[in-house]
Amino acid sequence: MFKLILAGLFGIPCFLLTVVTAPIIAILSVPSLLLLLFRKECNRSSTNIQRNHVIVFGGSKGIGLAIAKECASMKNLGHLKITIIARNTDHLDRAKKEISGVLETSTTIVDSISANVSDFPALEKISKQITNREERTIIFNCAGIPYTTEYANIKYTTYDKLCQTNLLGSMYITRAFLPNIDNGCIVLCSSAVGQVGMYGYSAYAPTKFALRGFAEAMHAEMIRSKPGVSIQLAFPIDTETPGYEEERKMMPEITKILNASAGLAKPEE
Repeated sequence: MFKLILAGLFGIPCFLLTVVTAPIIAILSVPSLLLLLFRKECNRSSTNIQRNHVIVFGGSKGIGLAIAKECASMKNLGHLKITIIARNTDHLDRAKKEISGVLETSTTIVDSISANVSDFPALEKISKQITNREERTIIFNCAGIPYTTEYANIKYTTYDKLCQTNLLGSMYITRAFLPNIDNGCIVLCSSAVGQVGMYGYSAYAPTKFALRGFAEAMHAEMIRSKPGVSIQLAFPIDTETPGYEEERKMMPEITKILNASAGLAKPEE
């Protein structure tokens, strides 16, 4: 009974917070939507490009793997190459086989590269090797480290680790690849807690909040400097991935109760 009362006490403020923040989030989205409208003409030139290259960071599992498989199963992407990038070579080999198993066209090429998103020199080298200005390049950065526990349990070194991967990783990828592509899109992955901070996310949420500022600033600049390339930011909710399973092992009970109200998505969704 005590736990139910406790859950109710924590649930009510979160519900009220959601009600209050929802219209704010909608209003804040207006500038980005207007920017998309203004750049619509600039992006039309990219529709004539027949070669597409999808690059997925964190593509060996979870959401990244689901995205790569989704692209492989599509028939309307013309000449397609899919490159998945992650650290673990065994996971990459397994993922490459899974992606190849759902290919819809024999012309699609699947490749894999082992790399760390916090290693900028390596990313810069890879960018020069695999990008082609005549292709439409779509980059998804799904690489990230989840971390959910109370503030008092967090070692100070954890902040550096999370910032290196979750924030600087996206900034490094953008900086390394943007100079070498003229058409396409860069999609960065924030989180629902990149919109509203929650109990247990004092280390993780700041890295996802920061991505929004980076993406919005880059979006404005790229209208002038790279009109053929857009930058997007996704805010997925809790998703049933190997990373989330590890996250739950350290997740506070209060956080589990709060997260349960939003449900658990599948990577394919």
